[in-house]
Amino acid sequence: MLNRNEFGELVRAYRKQRGWTQQQLAERWEHTQEYVSQVEAAGFTTLNRPQHALEIYKNIDGIFRPMRNQGSYLIDKSQVYFHLGDFERGLKFATQGIHLASIHRSRRQIARLETTYQRLLNTSVGKKQQMRDFQELIVVNKSKQADW
Repeated sequence: MLNRNEFGELVRAYRKQRGWTQQQLAERWEHTQEYVSQVEAAGFTTLNRPQHALEIYKNIDGIFRPMRNQGSYLIDKSQVYFHLGDFERGLKFATQGIHLASIHRSRRQIARLETTYQRLLNTSVGKKQQMRDFQELIVVNKSKQADW
């Protein structure tokens, strides 16, 4: 099964292969161009092109999205900052995203952040104090899931 980032890579390749713009694909999918941008941006994070993903996010930051989707968007954005090595910004967006994920009882979004945390443990930031805060944030929100 494809993860979110692999799906983003696949969507972009599919769209480019057909010579479609993001708007044209969005119309075929019955979604917005901003949605297609966000999906593709997640793929750029995996392709080790987080700067490109960040540029996409800057272009669509002001777009209205339902609060449930906003949590996922913030988590995606946190992953870009983590890939760029900007741990403080990544943690800021992860904290906002996990808060919304908890409000909307999204186990999937919390699991995505847990996977990100596990990956960061093996990097230079894995030893930072903030990583313990990040871990605690995940543990607290996972414990809330038992009541959902």
